[in-house]
Amino acid sequence: MRKFVLTAAMGLLLAAAVAIAGIGGTPAEANGGTAAVQAPNQLMAHYTGPLGVLVAWQSLVVPSGHKLVVYRNYVSGPGPTGQTVIASLPGGDRDWGAVLDQSTTAGATYQYHASIYAEGSDSAVAKSQEFIYHVSVKPHTLSAYRGRDGGVDLRWTPGAHPKFVKQLVLRRPAGASSWTTIAEIGPRNWKYLDTTAESGTKYSYRVKAEKATGKGGQTNRVKFTAP
Repeated sequence: MRKFVLTAAMGLLLAAAVAIAGIGGTPAEANGGTAAVQAPNQLMAHYTGPLGVLVAWQSLVVPSGHKLVVYRNYVSGPGPTGQTVIASLPGGDRDWGAVLDQSTTAGATYQYHASIYAEGSDSAVAKSQEFIYHVSVKPHTLSAYRGRDGGVDLRWTPGAHPKFVKQLVLRRPAGASSWTTIAEIGPRNWKYLDTTAESGTKYSYRVKAEKATGKGGQTNRVKFTAP
């Protein structure tokens, strides 16, 4: 299996996406393709903050005389509606693995797919399976891990609401009723390392995004025992 082919910055974003949610999707199916023209496989999408939605797949070589086109179809939520081509990538034995969709709308649900065409033809020779993705307004999918050098490593997907101005990282020890704000960070941050947790203590964590008015949304709660 080939590795994903990305720029350095996109590679870091994809690593974050995998850490938070894992690679999504199911094996792709070729529609009338041949062994020389493979369909994009394991298509997934993940909101990365100000850069938009990262759409990635298991990298593949697009042969000469072909192109790879990535589509976004509106499903529900705020518009605009319809189908949009977010990338048209040339062949010539080029290896592709990801693109950024920078024109999504917070709160909308989309369907992504990618097709390979022979140049000059409107009929796809290979097509990925579809991947449905919701661009959540509020932060979500919070997870906790042991930090590489100690502490509690928190990862999540930031909320896409354009009016969020900050995020609060909240913590409380087991048995406590009140939450303590342990950090105030930017509205598009997606990770935080808690180095003040006491070793052996079990905590609950959540992340809350806020607008200037104080209103906002929050992630799920996770429990983790500090190493």
